[in-house]
Amino acid sequence: MAPTRFRGVINIETVRNQDAFQVAAGEHGRKQFNGVYSFGQQDAELNLAINLFDEAGESYQLEDINAVPLQTTTGKDPRQGADFQFNARMGDYRLKGMISRREAEDYYIVERAASDTNHSYHDISYLHLSKDFSWQPYLQSTLELGYSENAFKLNTEIRGLGVTRTDQQETNLQLIARNAWQYADQNSLEFGLELRNTDMSSVYSTETQGDLEFYPDAERTITGLYVQNQRYYDNGLQMVIGGRFDDYDDVGSSFSPRVSLVYPLAQLHTIKALYGEAFRAPTANELYLVGVTLAGNPDLQAETIKTSELIWISQWDNHRLTVNSHYNVIENSIYSTNTFMNRSEDEAFYGMEVDYAVQLSEQWRLQANGTALRNLPSSDYREADRLASFVLNYCTGPWNFNLNANYEGAREMRVGTDFVKLEDYWLLNTKWIYSINQSTNLYLNGRNILNEDYGTPTRLSLHTSPMPNRGREFVVGVELSI
Repeated sequence: MAPTRFRGVINIETVRNQDAFQVAAGEHGRKQFNGVYSFGQQDAELNLAINLFDEAGESYQLEDINAVPLQTTTGKDPRQGADFQFNARMGDYRLKGMISRREAEDYYIVERAASDTNHSYHDISYLHLSKDFSWQPYLQSTLELGYSENAFKLNTEIRGLGVTRTDQQETNLQLIARNAWQYADQNSLEFGLELRNTDMSSVYSTETQGDLEFYPDAERTITGLYVQNQRYYDNGLQMVIGGRFDDYDDVGSSFSPRVSLVYPLAQLHTIKALYGEAFRAPTANELYLVGVTLAGNPDLQAETIKTSELIWISQWDNHRLTVNSHYNVIENSIYSTNTFMNRSEDEAFYGMEVDYAVQLSEQWRLQANGTALRNLPSSDYREADRLASFVLNYCTGPWNFNLNANYEGAREMRVGTDFVKLEDYWLLNTKWIYSINQSTNLYLNGRNILNEDYGTPTRLSLHTSPMPNRGREFVVGVELSI
């Protein structure tokens, strides 16, 4: 059987305690390097990873909505990125961090095609220190202190404002305490505390109107408390009851309960019933935005979603079938016109997901999935209510062959005051791996191998056509572990 070490970008969460690298090249000027270095001695461990990629991009016909009347122009989508990760452990202490940058040029920036002007940067960095505590055999705790920065810069050209630059930055400082207590043979309790302080700023520089603030510098403090009890019964029933309390100093607080029951109906069948609530606090843009055509609303309430699920799982021989039905209710849904508002009426939608996996033989394995959604919120017209996928894998000797596909149903796009239907589509992908020996693999990776012409709905109603996506592309590479 061919080794399955990488099958994608190397990172220290999936590849640890070994030295490895991957080199790849492909169409559209794709170049990629990924490497991992690991060191371990007694009670200490160090893992380092670096990922680099660069590609010239594919050519597209794009709509220039800055032009009057609307015109078509040629553009590409070059991209590049680099990130460095490390993970160190010494005894009960762990330290991990990352520095990452992603860049994109040309194509669409905020859905404007501005050729050489368009450029986006996304920088992420974080540093987390944690320590494990074992108070007694049945009570363990973890204390974590973390700091992160997130910076997003966009350069483009907007009609009436000229060349514009958006500079958004966010910093987070957080303290997390997690606890796990096995207080009886069939009972366990998880509880913890999360504290986070966030600073946010956004500056909008324009050629014609100077510097504008998207929103004033904002600070947010979040306090979270959670508790969850899990109990096992002699008849096989598993029950989880818990909840989470979150307090945002700028938008208020919320309690989110969670209940789940798992019961084996027979040796081959299991049924699960779940109920949970979650909420989404308004973003800084939604609260404080000072825009040309859109304004924030500091009186917004948080969105709440209540989800009920019923799941049936059946396993027999080499087969596994899972059927999941769910019902969701969204309260205080946030939408926008010339400002952001909460909907006064609840939005309810429901759906079903079926997942089937079978080991056809020692060499062949198949997994297929289908999802159907009903009554999606009106604001989700860009989303498909039919989804499907399958993965077919064949492995023999040094060869591994993978064929996978994703289906997305019809969606809609707003053009002026009308809604235009976008056709459904299948994307077919493949990966061939040949294992030269235990430490070396050669592979060929193909994406959208049928060269499907499909588009993504735009958010701005000024467009008449969806945003184009990449066609067929192949990448060849080598994976080596040392």
